[in-house]
Amino acid sequence: MIDFKKNKTLAFAFILPALLFYLFFMIGPVAETFAMSFFKWKGIGGSSSGFVGLRNYVRVFSDHNFWESFGRLIYFVVLNVILQMVLGFTLAYLVSLKLKGARFFKLVFFLPAVLSVTAVSLMWKMILSTNDGMLNMLLTAFGMESLTRSWLTDPAICFTVIALINVWLQVGMPFVILLAGILGIPTEMYEAAAIDGANGWHRIFGITIPMMKEIIAVCMILVLSNAMKVFDVFYVITSGSFGPGNVNLVPMGYMYITSFRGNDFGRGSVMALCVMVVGALASVFIYFRGFRKEGRENAG
Repeated sequence: MIDFKKNKTLAFAFILPALLFYLFFMIGPVAETFAMSFFKWKGIGGSSSGFVGLRNYVRVFSDHNFWESFGRLIYFVVLNVILQMVLGFTLAYLVSLKLKGARFFKLVFFLPAVLSVTAVSLMWKMILSTNDGMLNMLLTAFGMESLTRSWLTDPAICFTVIALINVWLQVGMPFVILLAGILGIPTEMYEAAAIDGANGWHRIFGITIPMMKEIIAVCMILVLSNAMKVFDVFYVITSGSFGPGNVNLVPMGYMYITSFRGNDFGRGSVMALCVMVVGALASVFIYFRGFRKEGRENAG
């Protein structure tokens, strides 16, 4: 058996391909985006680009539309992290009880996560259509006309509706990860707790959740990173308008409009960097709250 601790050269040789891939496809684009944020460029090959220094940053940071879109993103992220984690854990725990039909529900709960975002968004767009949408038709058929709404065009509710669609679309990922974590907990611990008189709630909050702190932290980071870069579901459902008005405009949507429609890739790069930095800081915070705190408790 190869001892990689002694043969560091061989270990580095194994790591090198993945490292080069990461540097070229991950770090490289970030560095290029950072450099582009100091230039004014139309994004067309051969077109002139001029160095503008911090002017792009000043324009973005003084743009109230950008900060409004960022406020919507924070609401979207908080809503998605809370609902996806709670729903994912609840569904995972129920499936882990191995009730009748558990295999079927595993597939049903995870299926939306592997479907095309474009196809799912179009499906929900048809279901929630104001005039001939299935939801309004069902409400009318059951005599609940007062509950019918313009689900995707009412400025008061459309953003939340799309956020909930994204929860349904993405909850399969935390469900699968949390299910694996729950199934990995030794059954002897639950049996001992039952002997001591612990009920279901005591077992969940006294055994399951404490034993899964690191897995829960990983899930939160993945859900947060997916939510921070949301774009496609808003783009498809609103047909690229992010309307009505700008009520569904999120930073990635604003970056798309600024870069590809406004031909200003410098300002678009600044917006992308802002989202990336905030997402990275939030992920680091979750990491230190989850992994490092758990490490100190184990060391103690």
